[in-house]
Amino acid sequence: MSTRTFEPGTVLIAHPELQDPFFGQSVILVLARGEDGGVIGANISGAPLKGPLFEGGPMPAPALLMLHAAKDSVESSRPLSATGYAVTALYPTAEGGIEPAGLLAKKPANAMVFLGYAGWGAGQLEAESQMGMWMPATMSLDDLIQAPSAERWTRAATAAGLIEPAAAAPAKPDSKPPTP
Repeated sequence: MSTRTFEPGTVLIAHPELQDPFFGQSVILVLARGEDGGVIGANISGAPLKGPLFEGGPMPAPALLMLHAAKDSVESSRPLSATGYAVTALYPTAEGGIEPAGLLAKKPANAMVFLGYAGWGAGQLEAESQMGMWMPATMSLDDLIQAPSAERWTRAATAAGLIEPAAAAPAKPDSKPPTP
């Protein structure tokens, strides 16, 4: 089996059987690869912490990370391959205190801002993928971003065939079987 290399812009879905307090039922967007082969990503399926601020991962970051449309003119943004999105680091004040309100006030519409990140050492994410813990999403990043955050994993896992559509949508309590 060949080893995949996950480049910035790759969207990964956690396998339904992955039991992890942070990564279970998560959708991860690869934001960067280090020169050493390590990977930095953000969980785009988590619930907002407050307003547009999301928990990007369990690792503390020196900056907030903002995912936004590449067409938005944002200083120091880095495009994520051909996804149509870019990532920008929003740095805290010189005093070391993050002032999310001030930083977030400057964000483009529909941008997601992450506090923290998910990180993997060189080859770790690829090894986890070979073990079946992660698989590339078949949905576009744009479709995932447009979905409510609470539905992103379910939609991505259904589209990828990891779960059945019936398992993805709870039955309506007042629904009755059709009469023959």
